[in-house]
Amino acid sequence: MTDLSQALNVKVSLADCAEEGECVEIRVAGEPPLELRLSPPQARALASDLIQAVYRAEVKQSLRAGRGSNASGPRQAGAGLLGTEHLAPRFS
Repeated sequence: MTDLSQALNVKVSLADCAEEGECVEIRVAGEPPLELRLSPPQARALASDLIQAVYRAEVKQSLRAGRGSNASGPRQAGAGLLGTEHLAPRFS
C-alpha cells in the first residue's frame, strides 16, 4: 500500500498497444514504479470502481461526522420544523 504522507504522482495517457490498438496507460511513480496498460473497457471499469469506492468513503465519513453533531442530546420529534412545534411531545 502507498504511504499517503507522500505525494502520489500518477500519470494517465493513451498508448499504442499493438494488437488491441489504443489503450490507457497508467503510471504511478514510486519504488518500484507501477505501470498498467488497460483496454478502454478495463479502464472504464476501473474508473467506475474508483468512483463507487470514493462515494462509499464519503458517505461513511459523512455519517461519522453526523454522529458527532448529535452529541448535544436527543432532539424532540418535530423540533426545528417550521409550523410543527405544537406537534412535538412535551415532557415535564
